[in-house]
Amino acid sequence: MTVSSARYGQVRSRFWRFLHPKLTGRSARVGHEGPLPVVEGTVARLEVDHLPRQSRPDPVNLWISRADLEAAVINTVWFAWLRRFDQEHLHRYIKQDLGWTVPAVRDPRAADAWTVIVMAVYLQLWLARSLVADHRLPWERPALPGQCSPRRVRRGLRNLRGALTRPASVAKPARPGPGRPKGAKNRHRAARHDPGKQTKRPGTNGLGRGNRAWPQQSPKAKDAS
Repeated sequence: MTVSSARYGQVRSRFWRFLHPKLTGRSARVGHEGPLPVVEGTVARLEVDHLPRQSRPDPVNLWISRADLEAAVINTVWFAWLRRFDQEHLHRYIKQDLGWTVPAVRDPRAADAWTVIVMAVYLQLWLARSLVADHRLPWERPALPGQCSPRRVRRGLRNLRGALTRPASVAKPARPGPGRPKGAKNRHRAARHDPGKQTKRPGTNGLGRGNRAWPQQSPKAKDAS
């Protein structure tokens, strides 16, 4: 099947359905008894005329875990595979710049609430793309108006706050509470949640290192230490 693309030229795709990988180990199925199951899927091979920075790209082979898809549905796999870069950059940005993984919260509901706040901040940066100027570093290329990255929008957001309205009134000054008296014990312990640690399975040492084990220390070395 051939599809035209303005960025990649002619995109040619071929598919082989009801194929299965050759399993050579049982690392993922330690407790499974009997022969390993056959997992059927589809192999897609993509070939394009050119890439943005490469004139002769190599073909790409993709694996789809379903074998009963129609040809029209399978042909959209290459577009979804290209969109993975957007997801990777999004997760990297909200972790490094917006502090998604910085708070060490105990309650899962607090983690969900913090995720909602981070995504709301990212949405505000996306909406403010056409309101701020391009504040780029010396080694960065100029961006088109209204197409700045969230990182550049965040740099120019300080200049935008002065022009925005302030619907909320100024916070009233107040003194902090007395808190727990000095030397008193904490009687309200925080709830502890199960981290979901897996138990030790046969054939492993419980450290995620497969069948390898730590070398045994000789008695002489113990006495010397």
